[in-house]
Amino acid sequence: EAVGSVGRVGSPRRDGPRRRELRVRYENDEAARIAMQSLAPDEELNPLEVSRTMRVSESRLVVEFASTDAKMLRNSMAGLMDMIAVVDRVSAEFGPASAAAKKAKLASSPG
Repeated sequence: EAVGSVGRVGSPRRDGPRRRELRVRYENDEAARIAMQSLAPDEELNPLEVSRTMRVSESRLVVEFASTDAKMLRNSMAGLMDMIAVVDRVSAEFGPASAAAKKAKLASSPG
């Protein structure tokens, strides 16, 4: 299961862009990359007001957000966190580790 932490990046100026970074830890770079690729097609609802970039670093999915509107930034981060939860559940159910466990179970079953 992924563990997320939200950290502030940049200055907390009220008149300029607000920047936030979300880091989600995975077992390895491959798992983080799968999560990133799963989330990439989902574009921001308001790309003119919120920008989002994603990358993988040290087994973490790193998402950087920027917006001049705090509410839009908060909504964007909350939406992405919901999507990450779905990706993690699907990965746990159907991902490589799940497939290997199912294969091992079938191999050990009598029959």
